[in-house]
Amino acid sequence: DGQKVTVIATDYTCIGEPVEINVIVSDLPNAFTPGSDGFNDIFGAGAELTIFNRWGQVIYEGTEGWDGKYKGKKVSPGTYYYILSVFDANNTKTTMKGSVTVVSDEK
Repeated sequence: DGQKVTVIATDYTCIGEPVEINVIVSDLPNAFTPGSDGFNDIFGAGAELTIFNRWGQVIYEGTEGWDGKYKGKKVSPGTYYYILSVFDANNTKTTMKGSVTVVSDEK
């Protein structure tokens, strides 16, 4: 979900009309610790997300967020790659690509 912001632009000759814009904040972590500690356990929830391993194999596709598992087992710590797509209020798609590091939460 984005935040609705009202913007009023004016110039010297007329009064501006308010316009609502939906702002999407795309602040994704670059690392996460999947596990059972209840903190930072899911990556990318609420968006269309595809996760790839270092060989380009798809290991997750969905919208519920990745829990750091592949076929029910925790993946090895390391770098994984993602494509994440979100839609704004006008159904305009924004796609982000990047990497995320899985860090073991076991001590």
